[in-house]
Amino acid sequence: MKVFSRLIELLSGEVLLTRCRLPNGGTVVLVRAFVIALVLFTAGLAIVNILDPRRGGPFSGIELRIQIIDHAKWWGALFGSAYVALYTRFASQWAYLAGVYNQIKAAEALNDHDEDAVAEWFAAFIEDCDELHLVRKPMFASIVNGQFSYQVAGAWKVCEIFDQHAPGGQLRRERITLEVAAVVANVQREYAARAVRALRAGR
Repeated sequence: MKVFSRLIELLSGEVLLTRCRLPNGGTVVLVRAFVIALVLFTAGLAIVNILDPRRGGPFSGIELRIQIIDHAKWWGALFGSAYVALYTRFASQWAYLAGVYNQIKAAEALNDHDEDAVAEWFAAFIEDCDELHLVRKPMFASIVNGQFSYQVAGAWKVCEIFDQHAPGGQLRRERITLEVAAVVANVQREYAARAVRALRAGR
């Protein structure tokens, strides 16, 4: 079962999220849709050639190219379907995390809010960010970086709760801390470079 799971992870392009640690988003969705369409298109051609009794004999590169051209519409339909499905999933995950964060901040704004409950909520939010492969997106990375690097009040509680309850505990938190710190540093360098270019252009 583990081998089958790894195979599906590879053929679906999910390896980009799990192994390469790329953040989910438009580029990853596009690449994954291309990979999925290519895999399914290749499998479809193979099945047609296996089941069609008229097809036989040695492999022919010319015949393969003819079949690819004849069935090109398959690939277009597969790519479009995969892209819509993956992007819809990504958009819903993004909306879910944004909604959770807004709820947490609304709870924090209350004068009599329970700090321990908010810390638990933040720890769960960060775990969701990581599970949904969005923790390395700049918007969410800056939030997590503030919590895990003790840049905000009560961050030590969030770290403590995450270590105790999230799968992977402290080791996972340390890995996330390094990743989000790198993302924040890259964004800061990009904005600094833009500011320098803007100043030079204004001279």
